[in-house]
Amino acid sequence: MLGSAQASFKLFAPAAVLVAAVLCLLPAGASAAVQFGSECTANSTNPSPNRFMVQVGRSSGQAVATSAPGVVTKWAVHTAGQGGIEEKLKVLRPLSSSSFEAIGESGLESIVTSGTSEFTTRIPVPAGAIFGAAVTSGHVPYCTMVPGLTEADKTKNRSEDIPLNGSGTQDSESFIVAIALRVTVEPDADGDGYGDETQDQCPTDKAVQGPCPTNAPVPGGGGSGVNNPPTPATLKISSARLEGNTVAVKLGASAQASVTVTGSIRGKPAAPAATATIQPGAIGRAYLTLSKPTLQRLAKLPHKQHLTLVIEAQSTGSVPVSRELALLGRKKPRHQHHS
Repeated sequence: MLGSAQASFKLFAPAAVLVAAVLCLLPAGASAAVQFGSECTANSTNPSPNRFMVQVGRSSGQAVATSAPGVVTKWAVHTAGQGGIEEKLKVLRPLSSSSFEAIGESGLESIVTSGTSEFTTRIPVPAGAIFGAAVTSGHVPYCTMVPGLTEADKTKNRSEDIPLNGSGTQDSESFIVAIALRVTVEPDADGDGYGDETQDQCPTDKAVQGPCPTNAPVPGGGGSGVNNPPTPATLKISSARLEGNTVAVKLGASAQASVTVTGSIRGKPAAPAATATIQPGAIGRAYLTLSKPTLQRLAKLPHKQHLTLVIEAQSTGSVPVSRELALLGRKKPRHQHHS
């Protein structure tokens, strides 16, 4: 059950001690992704509009806060009839026992009514960050009164989201509750904002996310470097904007690169791929012309709703980069005529 309480709590010490103990079990120099949250399947039926929830306590000594900086690379939600909503992952910094600052968030994603919804993302997080979720309607999917949950499983709740870089205070506190949310945080040894296990192929060089350079020339001209393979370009999507039925994408690269740009909605192509050749230091442009099925979907979608277009740029040997763009619906509201 959900309930309100005025009890204060200590957040960081237990979480930091637990994660530090886990890391001490790893070999020297080793690093591994850490899971936060719960694998539980949401069983919530409470109609209260908790559109924002953050997990502040877990039973059995499970960590709720990061003990070191890292990068969130994916998150997942398990539902059994509580989906059919739009949800975003929230990364928060506690300001007190009842107030929080939103320091990171994912884009809005569609949660299936029943099943597993998993999404990739890239959100750098500091030490001491905790996780929650926000929805646009209904309430955040959560689990309650299931085996393994105790009074130590606690959430703080609000009837509305805390905007990015903003802060807010809880409306209520819930016990024996776990948000149906699993978050994966990877280490980031070079601090470049890319997860070392799935997003960064060179975790020892902040300037490189592709394979680490090898066979570099000897300093001082001792090697000709003739047989050295070129360093893969580091790609960047600097902006994306809808112009009519075409998405204009601006690109950058650290070295000359032939880049392929694609656009998809929920994993399905939304436009034919486009290509561009980019010179270092210059702005490259690619244009994604939305497909007819995509335009038809937008025409049927109310203007206040949107589809999330995932734009990805990739080049041989380079780490792909992505960016999201909200495509607003184009269905016009009906006007009532009075005689």
